Amino acid sequence: MNDEPSTEIRADDLPDLDHITVTLSTPIKSYGEDVAVLKMRLPTGADLLRVGNPVDFDPISDPPKISHNMQRVQAMVARLANIPSGSIEKMSTQDLVACAWAITPHFLPRPGQA
Repeated sequence: MNDEPSTEIRADDLPDLDHITVTLSTPIKSYGEDVAVLKMRLPTGADLLRVGNPVDFDPISDPPKISHNMQRVQAMVARLANIPSGSIEKMSTQDLVACAWAITPHFLPRPGQA
């Protein structure tokens, strides 16, 4: 019997770096289907150009401030998750805020470049 801890890494243990995933506290309907986990693709420059930046970043404030333009968050999440914007409107406020924060890192300058 081997008492050494396992160093095996399974694919299920690794984070999905190709998507942004948010588990919803309350499922929503999208195209007639219940959605409990929102899986969003990573944003592209085209998304930013069409929707605008959903994150307002003020690096000059002390401390720096981050806020969200929720109309742009709605449009961006709908694009990235490929669901109707009306489905986003049915989300709980906590789930919508969770989505806003989940996409936030993709709309901020890289550290040291603000």
